[in-house]
Amino acid sequence: MNIYEQKINDIVDVLSDFAKTLNCNIGLLSGTTGMSLFFNVLARLSNDNSLWNLSEQYINQTIDKLQKDDNPVSTYCSGLAGISFILSSDIIDLDDFEISEEIYKYLYVSLIAYLRQNNIDFLHGATGVMLGLLSSKNEMSNLAINNYIDYLWNTKEVINGSYRWKMMNKDKKG
Repeated sequence: MNIYEQKINDIVDVLSDFAKTLNCNIGLLSGTTGMSLFFNVLARLSNDNSLWNLSEQYINQTIDKLQKDDNPVSTYCSGLAGISFILSSDIIDLDDFEISEEIYKYLYVSLIAYLRQNNIDFLHGATGVMLGLLSSKNEMSNLAINNYIDYLWNTKEVINGSYRWKMMNKDKKG
């Protein structure tokens, strides 16, 4: 085993131990979706079938958890928006899996709620949810784009020729 293969094995061991602490976290940045993405990229680089299997295992855990969750988180960082973005791309290829219109409707409702709260944050607000909705390429994404752009246009501040937006005060929670 060369040093490259040893380092990959070390990373896999550390991440496998870390994965046991994830509990029900399905997020792209700190959950099973992120683990799947990481192992998928690592498998592409190393052409190691065991890493493909790990990637598939984690994405299947994500899907299983989503199917059991009546009220999933909608954000890009920790929830449906990030998952829908990854699953709708060609990054992780899943046969016979489509994100339902119901999920996109849920994301749209979340987008509107975040906009009403002035929460345009990428990871935890409207901008990240918007990215998840863009992956749908359907009427729901067109409606979301129109609402998002209208919001940005109508809430902008022009200062010295530059646009700015005020976000919600995180201490006030909306």
